Amino acid sequence: HSQLKTGHPVRSAIHKQLNGRLVLRWVTTWESLLLYVLLYLLIVVLPKIMY
Repeated sequence: HSQLKTGHPVRSAIHKQLNGRLVLRWVTTWESLLLYVLLYLLIVVLPKIMY
């Protein structure tokens, strides 16, 4: 493993960038999902509780 790491610094850098992008994309999708769930709760569940 140490040989691979020292042998390909560029590849590891690209790997890090790709991982960062994937994490960012996952976080943004997760946040949007949470927003949709909150909106759904506000629109559907709250009126039922109120009345």
